[in-house]
Amino acid sequence: MKNTQRGNRLFALLFCLILGTNSLQAQFGFSLPQGEESVEIPYQNFNNLIVLEVTLKNKVTVNLILDTSIEHTILTEKAVGDFLNFRYARKVKLGQSDDQIFYGHVAIDAQMSLSDSVKTAEMSSILVLETDYLNLAGVAGSKVHGLIGYDIFKSFVVEVDQGKSVIRLHKPESFQPTKGYQEFPMQVVERKPFITTEIVFESWEKRKMNFMIKTGASHAVFFEDDSVEYFLPYRNLEVPIGQAFGGEVLGHIGRLRSLNIGNYSLESPLATFAKPEHVDQNESTKKYGDGSIGQGVLQRFSVIYDFHHSKVYLKKNSTFSDSFEYDMSGMNISVKQAKEYSFTVKSIRKDSPAQKSGLQVGDIIESINGEKLTINNYGQYLNLFLTREGKKVILLIRRGDEKIECSYRLARFI
Repeated sequence: MKNTQRGNRLFALLFCLILGTNSLQAQFGFSLPQGEESVEIPYQNFNNLIVLEVTLKNKVTVNLILDTSIEHTILTEKAVGDFLNFRYARKVKLGQSDDQIFYGHVAIDAQMSLSDSVKTAEMSSILVLETDYLNLAGVAGSKVHGLIGYDIFKSFVVEVDQGKSVIRLHKPESFQPTKGYQEFPMQVVERKPFITTEIVFESWEKRKMNFMIKTGASHAVFFEDDSVEYFLPYRNLEVPIGQAFGGEVLGHIGRLRSLNIGNYSLESPLATFAKPEHVDQNESTKKYGDGSIGQGVLQRFSVIYDFHHSKVYLKKNSTFSDSFEYDMSGMNISVKQAKEYSFTVKSIRKDSPAQKSGLQVGDIIESINGEKLTINNYGQYLNLFLTREGKKVILLIRRGDEKIECSYRLARFI
């Protein structure tokens, strides 16, 4: 099956969260059992994202997306924190939209465990969102409860084995990479990793560019500089690229000629271009980065992240040459959780199969191809929309008091 990509759904909101969490208390991080040099931890692959099972206070296990660009662990389910009687040290303002203010709470006793033996200290801090602003279930296509990043990367050299769906955590002082990996320098700026690449644009112009490595985003390449004004491909789509406190953020998606990292060359990768009004203006990291690369690229490698020595190691895997694909349906779905998850058409791309079928914004999707849509199978349909050009899709939707059947065939636009 071809590897796939979705647009970056975390961009704008996570940037706000990172700005709002710089004042969290320092943490000691995870540790290996005494005498162990490394340990292997399985992970789940949700919509090409790396999802770890993390146990909080030895009581509740949650699914957290592993994100190299997240400085502090984020829990989106405040009900979990309340159940565990977290000690909230303070309330943090994360952002504002009109008169609505968005808050998080800093918990200081959130011990975390990746296994029976890989744990943090009891007094460890995480950010607990007052409300699930991130809608990570919609991003991952399955149940997820937050993100985890630097708490792991500051503790270990982290090896991500995409073929076996495991991460290996190594003691930094004794780690030696196995044969087959290529070593690259990695800048770590404000605890976030950057790598230098060569981009070949549609015009054949080549540029050396620095990209933040974001394992918590499923895009391939995301430009946050002025590239949209000069290098936007002729064939492109205006699409939702993120979620801010004020609502959906639009940008453009198209194809590059290639993305080159050392001797590795990825042909015709999809690239997302932010509009100038949404470009990251944080000066401390702006001078280092032109954007980010996500799992659309990273999933094609086994990767070793060594924050301690500012190195990243890459070894291509069996999916390296698979084509990059974008959504062939043309609708953006909002996933909401009450007693059960619901799936509502949030936006529809002009001239897409979804629009031509008669779908409307606000329609609630009840089933796809005769199967009731649930959070447990939502991810497989995200994958279907990305990979099966020509496949017929039959939706049963609820519009007010009516139930209506809409059908169309998936079509590639980019």
